[in-house]
Amino acid sequence: MPVRFFRRIRIAPGVSVNLSKSGASVSVGPRGAKVTVGPRGVRKTVGLPGTGVYYTTTSPLGDRTSPVSPVVAPPSPASVRGFWARRSLAGKSTMVVLGIILLAALNPTGTPTQSPAAGALVPAAATATPTPSRSARAIAPTATATLAATPEPTPAPTPKATPKPTPRPTPKPTPKPKPVGVYGNPWGYDFSAGSVIRNPPAEFCSYFPCIPTFWSSTNGYVVQCADGDFSHSGGRSGVCSHHHGYARTLFRH
Repeated sequence: MPVRFFRRIRIAPGVSVNLSKSGASVSVGPRGAKVTVGPRGVRKTVGLPGTGVYYTTTSPLGDRTSPVSPVVAPPSPASVRGFWARRSLAGKSTMVVLGIILLAALNPTGTPTQSPAAGALVPAAATATPTPSRSARAIAPTATATLAATPEPTPAPTPKATPKPTPRPTPKPTPKPKPVGVYGNPWGYDFSAGSVIRNPPAEFCSYFPCIPTFWSSTNGYVVQCADGDFSHSGGRSGVCSHHHGYARTLFRH
């Protein structure tokens, strides 16, 4: 008699670790829908709990394109009768429909299935894909691209022109009045103490009465003789000798 060993350790809800002589495997999923990964490959099982009816597919690790033919285990007659006896007519109909849907979903390509009675391979019925009619296609909502409104650019404020300050006219300097000296001369010559005049202007005799030798004897400064005439020999001996002598000196300022 061969010795068998199997132990299941639950590590989380819906997740358990299976230990056997062939090695360790991991099962994931709730009761009635589990996926087991182990040394023999990946086994997917879907069934109705309490009925003994289940559907199993096995594929080797790394090759999911060629699954092994599924095997349906024969249910126990007692379990089937007890399960169906406890269900109403609506519940039985619902379970039958769910079973058909599960079989069609797990075997959509028409992979042959094994009959539980004779073990013969019977191809599963191909599920027809409904083609939408013209009316259905017409009713289907068509996505319409909504153009986002283009924001209008905000006009930049026009900078106000800063008025330039009006330049104030520069007042012209008031010309100083020309000094008017004795005899109305424009040079301001008078008899107040100042500097002696050694080089009188050429128009000097136009304002002052001059002696006949005023421009010939120019070795001194301008003085006035006693008779009122002006001589250019001030500071020399014999000045105004023919005009009653020296009277006073003319100064500039």
